[in-house]
Parts: sequence; C-alpha cells; structure tokens
Amino acid sequence: MLLKSVETARETATPNVLELVVTADLGGGDETLPYTYSPNDAVGLSPLIAAWLDEHPELVIEPYEPPAAHGPEHFPLTARQLRLGLIRNGYSLASVQAAIDNISNPAQRDEAQVYWEFSTVVHWDHQTTQALLALSGIDPSDAAAMWMAAKDYEA
Repeated sequence: MLLKSVETARETATPNVLELVVTADLGGGDETLPYTYSPNDAVGLSPLIAAWLDEHPELVIEPYEPPAAHGPEHFPLTARQLRLGLIRNGYSLASVQAAIDNISNPAQRDEAQVYWEFSTVVHWDHQTTQALLALSGIDPSDAAAMWMAAKDYEA
C-alpha cells in the first residue's frame, strides 16, 4: 500500500476527522478513492496520510459545511404560521375542519380534532399533518410551497 497524494480534504462534523480524496497504489496500480481520515486510526492509510499531511502543509482543508435544510420537514411551524399559510394561499380553515368532520372513524376524527385545535407546533412529516393536508384537497407540491412560505411568517 503506497499513498501517492491527497487530492482534496474537507473537515467533517466530527472534530479532527477529514473526508479526503486520495490517490494510492493498493497493489494493482494507482486508484483515486474517497477516504475518511482520523488521526486516531493506526490502520489502513491513516498513518500514511498523517505523514503526508505533515509533509504538505500547503494542502487546503475545506471547512465543514452542515447540510442545508431544504424541505418542509426541516421547518416545524407554529399553529399560527400554519393557519396563516393556509389562509394566504387560498385555503380556508373551514376546509380543514370539514376534512376532520368527514373522518368516519370516531376515534381518528377526535384525534385529528385534538391535533388541529391544540398543537402548538406542527411538524410536516407527522402523519396527521399529511392526512389533514390530503383530506383538505391540497396538492402535495402546493402544500410544500405553502409550508416553506409560512415558515418565514412571524411565529
């Protein structure tokens, strides 16, 4: 096993652990491959990488960037934000209530009513949220757009 070079390096969420792209000869010719490096590892390429990094201080190690939160599942809404989102996008609160009233199973209807009336924070991926959006006739892509706009309303 022969380490040829470290092509790129990026910090990770774990201190001192790097995500690298390295070029190494693993016995069958040069290969460029991803490698997770930790200075605490004493096996694999890690000892060779530690020496290589010491010899090449010019290597730029890119900072860690946490994954961006993109979708509605990353943004819980307050009950107020949800209701304003519905109203500002042309959906009446009465349509949600009508959807709840039309649930045939009494226990499920009561649970949906409690969820609608008493939740202070509403999560996109909660089954009742998704059921009420669907039962209210709101298209999933319209619901996601409404949710993303509502997240910026005053809580």
